[in-house]
Amino acid sequence: AMSALAASQAAATAASRAADAAAADRSASVPRMQFLLKSAHEQMHSSPELSRHLILELFTLACAASLRLPQRLLQRLCSTCGAILVPGATSCVSTCNNKRKRKGRAQ
Repeated sequence: AMSALAASQAAATAASRAADAAAADRSASVPRMQFLLKSAHEQMHSSPELSRHLILELFTLACAASLRLPQRLLQRLCSTCGAILVPGATSCVSTCNNKRKRKGRAQ
């Protein structure tokens, strides 16, 4: 009975260490991701290929660290090519006027 308890505690300790290591890896990744994003913005006009490479590195790092990027950031980046989406420069913006059909009312 004692060996089963010791094995259980050892497994719990190992899992705790693994979780701590993963959390440390995630927290260490955040400053690098911020640097990659800032650098990509700075290089966007002078070196678009470098900028795209930095954004793709950002996506790779976030995936490896199991971090979810904020939706607001994801809406401004192309996950396929790594381009920073700038309306009118690297992306097209259009608006739609969808008229809603109202139920039970005459139009």
